[in-house]
Amino acid sequence: DIDPLIAMRASLLCVSLCLAALFAVACASTPHLRANVADPPPLPAGCESDAVPNMNNIYTGDPILLKTVPNGKKYIVGEGDDKIFVVHLWDTPFQMGNATGILLRDELRDMIPTYFKYLDEQVDQYVKFLPKDIADWIINVGLGAALDLTAMATKPYNPARFNEEIEGLAAGSGLDAKDFTRLNMLPELVKVGCSMFGA
Repeated sequence: DIDPLIAMRASLLCVSLCLAALFAVACASTPHLRANVADPPPLPAGCESDAVPNMNNIYTGDPILLKTVPNGKKYIVGEGDDKIFVVHLWDTPFQMGNATGILLRDELRDMIPTYFKYLDEQVDQYVKFLPKDIADWIINVGLGAALDLTAMATKPYNPARFNEEIEGLAAGSGLDAKDFTRLNMLPELVKVGCSMFGA
């Protein structure tokens, strides 16, 4: 007899590896997008790369304060189509998440459904690269279930502040905490890293 917990972990590992392979194939088959740079400057010695340098202008204007809540402030920076929101947060993880949810409520309510719709479209497009049994399983249970299993498997390794901030984000935005957890589990599921920046 196999321990049910071990069987679940083995199944989760198999599904995670297959989904990671699915997204790796998707990324590898996507043409490289290159910036329209006429004559980029030479790279420093030892930094050989085929990457195109970022030649975008750096915005140096002052941020414009849009909204304040007890644990945060929302600013906008940039010009024209190059505007981004910047939030300044403080206090406990729950309170910072709550402030983010309040300050970015409208943006989050637009983004979350669009994000998951996009992911569902991508899975349908690339699931054909997986073994038939795994592909059928994903089609039947969906990407959401795979992300939920990833969240359950990684929960013991996440600091409490991670879930506290998600709970605050859900409380402040009025959206489901499960959606924010799923959003954060995609890189873990497919074992990919991404670039982040702070302002």
